[in-house]
Amino acid sequence: MQLWILCASLGALGVGCARPESRDVRPAGESSAEPVVIRFWTFQQSALDIQEAQERVRQRFEAENLHLRVEVRTFPSPHYRPQLLEALRSSHPPDIATLDQVWMAEFAESGAILPLDGLLAREAQARLFFPSAWETCLYKDHVWGVPLSIDGWMLLYYNKELFRRAGLDPEHPPTTWPALQEVGRRLTQPPEQYGLVLLGAADEGLVASINAFIYSNDGQVVDASTGQARINQPEAVEALEFYRELTRFAPPGTEKRNEAAAVELFLSGKVAMALLGSWQQDTFRLRAPELDWGVAVLPAPLGKEPHSTAGGWNLVVFAASPHPEEAFKYIEFLSRLDVQPEVTSLIPARLDAGRRFIRKQRREPDVVRYMLEQGMPRPVSPAYSRITEAQQRMMQRILAGAPVQEAADEAAAEINQLRH
Repeated sequence: MQLWILCASLGALGVGCARPESRDVRPAGESSAEPVVIRFWTFQQSALDIQEAQERVRQRFEAENLHLRVEVRTFPSPHYRPQLLEALRSSHPPDIATLDQVWMAEFAESGAILPLDGLLAREAQARLFFPSAWETCLYKDHVWGVPLSIDGWMLLYYNKELFRRAGLDPEHPPTTWPALQEVGRRLTQPPEQYGLVLLGAADEGLVASINAFIYSNDGQVVDASTGQARINQPEAVEALEFYRELTRFAPPGTEKRNEAAAVELFLSGKVAMALLGSWQQDTFRLRAPELDWGVAVLPAPLGKEPHSTAGGWNLVVFAASPHPEEAFKYIEFLSRLDVQPEVTSLIPARLDAGRRFIRKQRREPDVVRYMLEQGMPRPVSPAYSRITEAQQRMMQRILAGAPVQEAADEAAAEINQLRH
């Protein structure tokens, strides 16, 4: 197997790289005195208890499949990828797991996961899923996963009571960049209150945030056909400059602020607006039922349409699994209409489940659906982990005060080196 890409990621963690160990695979259907155990890993992103949800559906699956048992482990979102990489380094990954859409090419290229072409059946067919979600499972003419969830960064959330106090109409939130700046200015009363909160910590949330601004300004991170960096072109640079300009209306410390910290500031009333994904609506309902909040599209430049950064997670089978067919059976189960909505904090990737979920579980469903449809993907590349790292370093420099064009040029040079 070609493991150089994941080895690079493992090296960044200070560990070595080993090939998955060879395991004896019991032929499908062969009887066994002991039930087959399927190890499944996933992650926790919002206040929705994914471990509890997975336990409920696991019990249903085992009741329908008496010869199978499922062990579920749920990791905090920031620690999930390092745990997967460490498991690969030690040659003991789970049988199945959820993978971020942007990890698919990397894990497929390395040989860490199995192509699923020969296993696709009743609940795992392309026609059942949002097309943009299914496309993230395709790489080099093979299907490497089954979509579990789909969503988009960002939506604009706002505190209606704070709007009223500032003399703003809570039914007409800002929809353009100039309006966002003006509303942010009027809502900023430091140190007690700030206009909005932005993500700035060096993680994927920051990259998804800035990409949405770049896409909304008709910019690109890389050229989809050539892989050439475009993040230092005028449209992208203008978006990056605007993002930094917005920090004037944010509490100090943007460069260290992650998604969880942004949510806390919004729920506490310290900030009047927040740019977050639709999944955080679960958190708002559970933790602040009395908060009077609204949701709107991401503001865009005058005369342009808003775009979100497409995101979501897919279910995969690891190449080291001794029971790939049994593992895929659990993927099929998780893909059922009556199951998938229970086990994701994002929008289910099944068309029927996703549309029903948005209507029932999301405030302003038309806004959520529109921004989902306006989603644009992050670069599809087996080197994506290093592309996002280049973007993160770029934004840390920009938030620290470096000239935007200079920082973007350096990031573009790093990205272009990955093409050789």
